[in-house]
Amino acid sequence: MLSEKKYKNLPLFDLDIDESEGAIVDAVAFVEAPAIERNFLAFSKDTSLQFSVNDEMREVLGPAMVPNTPIYRHPKGGDEFYVQFSPEVIRKISQVFFKNGLTNSLNIQHSSEAADAYVFQSFITDEKTGIVAPKSLGDIPEGTWILGVKVVSDTLWNEIKQGDFNGFSVEGEFLFGKNFQSDNSPVESEVLDLMRELNKLLSSNTTLIK
Repeated sequence: MLSEKKYKNLPLFDLDIDESEGAIVDAVAFVEAPAIERNFLAFSKDTSLQFSVNDEMREVLGPAMVPNTPIYRHPKGGDEFYVQFSPEVIRKISQVFFKNGLTNSLNIQHSSEAADAYVFQSFITDEKTGIVAPKSLGDIPEGTWILGVKVVSDTLWNEIKQGDFNGFSVEGEFLFGKNFQSDNSPVESEVLDLMRELNKLLSSNTTLIK
């Protein structure tokens, strides 16, 4: 469940990417508390999903991006707001991610520490084509980007089993889209310009959705 205390009278912006401007998702992080508030599953060869001591598959499966899910942002020195991704943008992000060969671009908690793991599976849920998420992942909206990751590191796998990491979080640079919603008064062009300037400032240090 999304936190009630956050979702009060704050602007909501759509985010987009633009490969020509270098605005893309360029990494996926293992995090303790993913912003999309959905955890992954950790699999061993035991079909009951209980971790075995030996001969583990060491795979995790879970959502990387969920469409139309407000993500709370409060940049240092800036105002509070929310961002979200449309199903169309999520599809574009996933395609650019693979086009650029970023399946080994994983890290720990959005840091410079690389994760000894790699993406081996990816799909976007689409009931029309029969691509659905495992029931064990819970209620997954249409257009969710789901990743399967193989964990090589013994240390990382043990940390996942211990619950130190519970989900994925994408990382990259994003552009503010035109769509906007707010429970407050209508937003004027000056506010949108301000938000775009804020995005430029954030992008200089990589805007993270985490």
